[in-house]
Amino acid sequence: MLKSVWTALEDWSFSQQMVDEPFWFPALETLHVGALTILVGSMIFVDLRLMGLAGMRETMRGHLRILTVAWAAFIVAAVSGALMFAPAAVRYAGNSAFQWKMLALVLAGLNMLAFHAGPWRRIAEWDAESVPARAKIAGAISLALWIAVVILGRYVPFTQ
Repeated sequence: MLKSVWTALEDWSFSQQMVDEPFWFPALETLHVGALTILVGSMIFVDLRLMGLAGMRETMRGHLRILTVAWAAFIVAAVSGALMFAPAAVRYAGNSAFQWKMLALVLAGLNMLAFHAGPWRRIAEWDAESVPARAKIAGAISLALWIAVVILGRYVPFTQ
Protein backbone atom coordinates (compact mmCIF):
# COMPACT_ATOMS: atom_id res chain seq x y z
CA MET A 1 0.00 0.00 0.00
CA LEU A 2 2.67 2.54 0.98
CA LYS A 3 4.72 1.74 -2.11
CA SER A 4 1.82 2.92 -4.27
CA VAL A 5 1.75 6.19 -2.31
CA TRP A 6 5.51 6.62 -2.78
CA THR A 7 5.19 5.85 -6.49
CA ALA A 8 2.36 8.36 -6.85
CA LEU A 9 4.57 10.99 -5.19
CA GLU A 10 7.35 10.22 -7.66
CA ASP A 11 4.89 10.56 -10.55
CA TRP A 12 3.58 13.92 -9.30
CA SER A 13 4.26 16.70 -11.82
CA PHE A 14 6.30 18.75 -9.33
CA SER A 15 8.47 15.71 -8.62
CA GLN A 16 9.12 15.40 -12.33
CA GLN A 17 10.02 19.10 -12.51
CA MET A 18 12.50 18.61 -9.70
CA VAL A 19 14.17 15.85 -11.67
CA ASP A 20 14.13 17.79 -14.95
CA GLU A 21 15.01 21.27 -13.68
CA PRO A 22 18.40 21.64 -11.97
CA PHE A 23 17.19 24.63 -9.92
CA TRP A 24 14.61 22.98 -7.66
CA PHE A 25 16.50 20.42 -5.61
CA PRO A 26 19.43 22.68 -4.60
CA ALA A 27 17.02 25.51 -3.82
CA LEU A 28 14.87 23.29 -1.62
CA GLU A 29 17.91 21.73 0.00
CA THR A 30 19.26 25.19 0.86
CA LEU A 31 15.91 26.15 2.35
CA HIS A 32 15.74 22.85 4.25
CA VAL A 33 19.24 23.14 5.71
CA GLY A 34 18.70 26.80 6.65
CA ALA A 35 15.41 26.03 8.39
CA LEU A 36 16.91 23.01 10.12
CA THR A 37 19.81 25.14 11.34
CA ILE A 38 17.40 27.64 12.90
CA LEU A 39 15.25 24.86 14.34
CA VAL A 40 18.08 22.83 15.83
CA GLY A 41 19.90 25.94 17.04
CA SER A 42 16.75 27.06 18.83
CA MET A 43 16.22 23.64 20.35
CA ILE A 44 19.83 23.43 21.55
CA PHE A 45 19.42 26.83 23.20
CA VAL A 46 16.25 25.70 25.04
CA ASP A 47 17.65 22.23 25.87
CA LEU A 48 20.84 23.62 27.39
CA ARG A 49 18.71 25.94 29.54
CA LEU A 50 16.53 23.03 30.62
CA MET A 51 19.62 21.07 31.59
CA GLY A 52 20.92 24.02 33.59
CA LEU A 53 24.02 24.38 31.41
CA ALA A 54 23.39 27.80 29.86
CA GLY A 55 21.20 30.87 30.06
CA MET A 56 20.40 30.55 33.73
CA ARG A 57 20.02 34.33 34.18
CA GLU A 58 16.76 34.33 32.24
CA THR A 59 13.60 32.43 33.15
CA MET A 60 12.66 29.29 31.27
CA ARG A 61 9.55 31.02 29.94
CA GLY A 62 11.82 33.69 28.48
CA HIS A 63 13.80 31.02 26.67
CA LEU A 64 10.70 29.29 25.41
CA ARG A 65 9.68 32.40 23.44
CA ILE A 66 12.24 31.21 20.91
CA LEU A 67 10.00 28.23 20.22
CA THR A 68 7.83 30.44 18.00
CA VAL A 69 10.83 30.78 15.72
CA ALA A 70 11.53 27.06 16.06
CA TRP A 71 7.96 26.15 15.02
CA ALA A 72 8.19 28.37 11.94
CA ALA A 73 11.53 26.79 11.04
CA PHE A 74 10.06 23.32 11.61
CA ILE A 75 7.24 24.02 9.16
CA VAL A 76 9.67 25.27 6.50
CA ALA A 77 11.97 22.26 7.09
CA ALA A 78 9.06 19.81 6.95
CA VAL A 79 7.61 21.23 3.73
CA SER A 80 10.98 21.53 1.97
CA GLY A 81 11.96 18.06 3.21
CA ALA A 82 8.72 16.55 1.92
CA LEU A 83 9.24 18.21 -1.46
CA MET A 84 12.80 16.81 -1.64
CA PHE A 85 11.49 13.38 -0.62
CA ALA A 86 8.83 13.24 -3.35
CA PRO A 87 10.98 12.66 -6.49
CA ALA A 88 12.72 9.64 -4.93
CA ALA A 89 10.11 8.54 -2.40
CA VAL A 90 10.53 4.80 -3.00
CA ARG A 91 14.31 5.01 -2.58
CA TYR A 92 14.17 7.26 0.49
CA ALA A 93 11.44 5.20 2.16
CA GLY A 94 13.75 2.19 1.99
CA ASN A 95 16.83 4.11 3.15
CA SER A 96 17.88 3.06 6.66
CA ALA A 97 19.37 6.46 7.56
CA PHE A 98 16.16 8.18 6.43
CA GLN A 99 14.05 5.75 8.48
CA TRP A 100 16.18 6.36 11.58
CA LYS A 101 15.99 10.13 11.00
CA MET A 102 12.20 9.98 10.84
CA LEU A 103 12.14 7.85 14.00
CA ALA A 104 14.33 10.43 15.78
CA LEU A 105 11.93 13.19 14.65
CA VAL A 106 8.92 11.29 15.96
CA LEU A 107 10.67 10.60 19.26
CA ALA A 108 11.64 14.28 19.56
CA GLY A 109 7.98 15.18 19.10
CA LEU A 110 6.87 12.63 21.70
CA ASN A 111 9.51 13.92 24.11
CA MET A 112 8.19 17.45 23.61
CA LEU A 113 4.62 16.28 24.29
CA ALA A 114 5.76 14.49 27.45
CA PHE A 115 7.57 17.64 28.60
CA HIS A 116 4.49 19.79 28.03
CA ALA A 117 2.22 17.24 29.75
CA GLY A 118 4.59 16.93 32.71
CA PRO A 119 7.20 19.44 33.91
CA TRP A 120 5.84 22.35 31.86
CA ARG A 121 2.52 22.25 33.75
CA ARG A 122 4.37 23.22 36.93
CA ILE A 123 6.73 25.77 35.41
CA ALA A 124 5.36 28.52 37.67
CA GLU A 125 6.79 26.57 40.62
CA TRP A 126 10.29 26.08 39.24
CA ASP A 127 10.83 28.69 36.52
CA ALA A 128 13.02 31.07 38.54
CA GLU A 129 14.66 28.35 40.61
CA SER A 130 16.28 25.02 39.87
CA VAL A 131 15.00 22.93 37.02
CA PRO A 132 13.39 19.62 38.11
CA ALA A 133 15.07 16.37 37.11
CA ARG A 134 12.26 15.40 34.69
CA ALA A 135 12.73 18.67 32.79
CA LYS A 136 16.52 18.18 32.70
CA ILE A 137 16.02 14.66 31.34
CA ALA A 138 13.58 15.95 28.70
CA GLY A 139 16.19 18.54 27.66
CA ALA A 140 18.95 15.93 27.44
CA ILE A 141 16.77 13.57 25.40
CA SER A 142 15.72 16.41 23.10
CA LEU A 143 19.33 17.49 22.57
CA ALA A 144 20.41 13.92 21.74
CA LEU A 145 17.50 13.42 19.34
CA TRP A 146 18.08 16.69 17.44
CA ILE A 147 21.76 15.87 17.09
CA ALA A 148 20.73 12.44 15.79
CA VAL A 149 18.36 14.06 13.26
CA VAL A 150 21.21 16.18 11.89
CA ILE A 151 23.73 13.33 11.74
CA LEU A 152 21.28 10.88 10.20
CA GLY A 153 20.14 13.50 7.69
CA ARG A 154 23.73 13.82 6.51
CA TYR A 155 23.95 10.02 6.10
CA VAL A 156 20.83 9.73 3.93
CA PRO A 157 22.57 10.38 0.58
CA PHE A 158 25.30 7.85 1.41
CA THR A 159 23.21 4.87 2.50
CA GLN A 160 20.73 2.55 0.87
